[in-house]
Amino acid sequence: MNWIALAAGILAAAPREAAPAPPFDLVFEWTVSGNQDLYVVGAQGGTPRRLTTDPHVDALPRWSADGATVFFTSDRSGNWQVYSAPAAGGWPCCRTRTGRNRST
Repeated sequence: MNWIALAAGILAAAPREAAPAPPFDLVFEWTVSGNQDLYVVGAQGGTPRRLTTDPHVDALPRWSADGATVFFTSDRSGNWQVYSAPAAGGWPCCRTRTGRNRST
């Protein structure tokens, strides 16, 4: 029996749910005292909540489809990499490993 074909058939037959709508909160870059970090503010406004606190540049934030994670770029490793951070707050995780140095 071909297990790959069997698994593919099961997955193809499974009902598909629509992707959840992205959150209505705004995630953005903000430079304060010369340090560019990411902040989140509710759709209705209010006080921005700081999401990242690294002294390097954090930029180009994007929401995950489920709104639980923010993906962004940063040069905190000395190279530009893609990171993710829990939208509710928490330690960012590096998702890529490239060798290109930011000074080149």
